[in-house]
Amino acid sequence: MPIPAAVLQAWAIAVGGMSSLATALIVLILLNRKRGPGAAFAFGLAYFGGYVVIGLTGVFVGASVLELDLSTGPSPTTAGVTLALGLLLSAASVRVWRRPPASLGGEDDDSFLGQVFATLDELPLARALGFGAALPLLNVKNLAIYLPAVALLASAELTPTGRALAVVSSAAIFSGGLLIPLLIRVLFPRRCADWLAAMRRWIEAHATRVAQVILPCIAVALLARGGWSFWQLYA
Repeated sequence: MPIPAAVLQAWAIAVGGMSSLATALIVLILLNRKRGPGAAFAFGLAYFGGYVVIGLTGVFVGASVLELDLSTGPSPTTAGVTLALGLLLSAASVRVWRRPPASLGGEDDDSFLGQVFATLDELPLARALGFGAALPLLNVKNLAIYLPAVALLASAELTPTGRALAVVSSAAIFSGGLLIPLLIRVLFPRRCADWLAAMRRWIEAHATRVAQVILPCIAVALLARGGWSFWQLYA
C-alpha cells in the first residue's frame, strides 16, 4: 500500500525539527556527565513523548477545530493558521540570521539556553524528565514547524491506527536530532564517546548555520501554502 502524499509531506516538514540542535546539545551534555546517562534518556524520551501527545491531540481533536475537510476544499481557518505560522517562522528566521554563527552553548552565551547548559551537570533525573516533557510546549518556534505536519496528518485519509503511527513516526523524525545520540549510546556503549564528542563539537560550531538554512525554507513553504489556499478560496 503506497504511503499517502500527506504523510510524506508531514515527514518532510518534520525534518525541520533538526534545526533545533540546542535540544540535541542538551542530550549530549547529559550523556557526558559523571552521574550517568539516565537524565539524558529521561529528557530525550519525555521530549519525544511530548510531541507524540501534541500530534495525537492535533490529529484526533484539532481536525474539527481547524475544519480540515478535503471534500470541501481549502479551509479559511487552515489557510490563516498556516500563514500565521509562516510569519512566525519568518520572524524567527530573522532573529537567527542576526545571531553570531557559533554562539550556541559558548562561553558568551547568556541566553536562556546558555543558562540551562550551565546547570545540566546538576540536573536530577526527575527534573530532566519534567523539562523534556515541558519543552515542546514552551518552544514556540518548534511548534510553528511541527503543527503544519500535524495538520497534514489530520487531513490524510487514514485509519485511526494509521494516523497514530503517522504521528509517532513524524514525532520521531522531528525529534531525531536528540534521539540519534541516544540510539548511538544504546547500540555502541563502548565506542560512542568519541562519536558523541565529535557530534557535540559540530553542533556547537554549526547549529546557527543549520537554523539559518532550514527555518527560512519552512517559512517560505508555509507562506506559499497559506497564500495558495486563500487564492483558491477567494480568487
